[in-house]
Amino acid sequence: MVLHDAVLQHFFLGTRTHQQYIDEWVYNYGEWRRDMGEDLWQGSGRSSVDPRYFDFPMLRRIVECSVR
Repeated sequence: MVLHDAVLQHFFLGTRTHQQYIDEWVYNYGEWRRDMGEDLWQGSGRSSVDPRYFDFPMLRRIVECSVR
């Protein structure tokens, strides 16, 4: 699989409830980063200009499926 400039962060922000987004965030980045996920959810109005939304693309599920 080839991923070029892949980011699912915005997709999850737009299609998930708060709890679903946080669950996906924790799955991708761990419980210890839950606070950052909460911060990103609360600030989602800036997701097109805040580089953090691009630094954390939330691709773990796709990558894990591709290596099986």
